[in-house]
Amino acid sequence: MTTLTVLTGGYLMDPQDKSTTPPLASDANAEITSEQTVDEALAEKWSTPGQLPVTNETGEVVGVIDRDTLLQVAFSQTDTEVKRPGSPSSPAAQPVIPRLTEDKPTHRQFMDEIASRFSRLGTRSALGLSILALLAITMFVSVTWTIDVGFPSDLGPGISENVNDSIKWTTRTGAPVFNFIADVTLQFLLLLERLLLWLPWATVIAAISLVAWITVGWRLALFSVVSLFIIGNIGLWDSCMETVALIIVAVVFSIAIAIPIGILAARSKIVDSILRPILDGMQTMPAFVYLVPGIMLFGIGNVPAIFATVIYAVPPAIRLTSLGIRQVTPEVLEAAESFGTTRRQLLLKVQIPMAIPTIMAGINQTIMMALAMVVIASLVGAGGLGEDVLRALRRFKPGEALLGGLAIVVLAIIVDRITQAWARDRQNALRVDTK
Repeated sequence: MTTLTVLTGGYLMDPQDKSTTPPLASDANAEITSEQTVDEALAEKWSTPGQLPVTNETGEVVGVIDRDTLLQVAFSQTDTEVKRPGSPSSPAAQPVIPRLTEDKPTHRQFMDEIASRFSRLGTRSALGLSILALLAITMFVSVTWTIDVGFPSDLGPGISENVNDSIKWTTRTGAPVFNFIADVTLQFLLLLERLLLWLPWATVIAAISLVAWITVGWRLALFSVVSLFIIGNIGLWDSCMETVALIIVAVVFSIAIAIPIGILAARSKIVDSILRPILDGMQTMPAFVYLVPGIMLFGIGNVPAIFATVIYAVPPAIRLTSLGIRQVTPEVLEAAESFGTTRRQLLLKVQIPMAIPTIMAGINQTIMMALAMVVIASLVGAGGLGEDVLRALRRFKPGEALLGGLAIVVLAIIVDRITQAWARDRQNALRVDTK
């Protein structure tokens, strides 16, 4: 109840004091009962200023308040002292309630006042003042020191040495773990390369075109047949299969990392808040930076290339997995919980199936980013089309580099259309099921 807040703008009536007749409710513009809040009192339509009687629950007048004073108290939250009816200007012995705020301006109010005054200046005036301030700082520095004064210290060499020592210790201590990861990754990659190179080129083209026809349509199937046939005729078939194997390994590892982390981020706000700045940093770093940890831990070859590709391509899958699970409607979750589903059943049978279109969009972006790393990964020894492009650029043969780049583009188009079609079909199926 806010009766005391209302009374700070008026004065209390003394029932024993007969010198002043309390205002009647019929003479006032509005009444404020002790059960009313300030917002409810202000919502009443007061047409003219005047004294407003304050009544209790029984309808008895217990005080008087001025309309303007009430508005000032309600909106400015200033302190008002009690006044007697006979002497409105004289302060009372004590206020009705304690002071709401301090009269002295706080540091925040002072800064807000400076910001408001600065914002009232025009754009040109603010720019002029900023330039003058910069000139003043420059003159002060040039007079105090010199115009080409440097920084107080150079911490770069010390930090670099510490990082180098830490990396050396990590590689020596974790050598068995890193060697095991490198062996498993390399064996998986070589197995895929041998399988794709062992299959006849006609079988591979027919399989890809059949998948394109079923998922998208005959146009993409025809494009796949023609483009892959041309790639084989220009002598890039083996490199194309090596690139496909490299992309498959990188995408499999990316999905294996992204799906569990995305699920964990969707179910925990703390994990999501921790992962968000990390993923932002991973997506804003230049692609060449990802080669550094791969080289440090695995040396030169296909394994560090896959490692760098995974780091570069995994953020979209994590983000969209978390987003897809969070976007499942609460009505669907409530309906599933009403049937007694456990948290595990709710995740595996409701949330993940409903989030598959969004997850597929994340996988699509992961594949596209992995293909974008093909040429960059060739700098650390990765084979495939990226190596052909890099070799042609080193030898200044732009024609060969162009052919390798076009082959990468063809692969990207085929994979992009097929994965988009899968996501779209799943989305259409969910729409039909929910109707």
